[in-house]
Amino acid sequence: MITEANFIPLSDLEDIETITFNGRMKGKTAVESGKGKDVIEVNRQSGKGKLILEDFNKKDTLIVGDETFTIDNIDDAPKFIKFPNA
Repeated sequence: MITEANFIPLSDLEDIETITFNGRMKGKTAVESGKGKDVIEVNRQSGKGKLILEDFNKKDTLIVGDETFTIDNIDDAPKFIKFPNA
């Protein structure tokens, strides 16, 4: 279950284009990127947390460590990252 405490609506923040997650994630964290071009950067590859990218689209980029993912290769993204609407 996603709660307000771990739901990040980037679509409400006009000047935000990049969000970075550092360290160990716990539970589920959902990000709604909106219609603009956004970069979601994750500097961790282990742990029990899940990152849910609600509306990841062709304008968005996901960076995990040294790897870059777009809508074209999201199937290759780490399994702790979910794309329910892609």
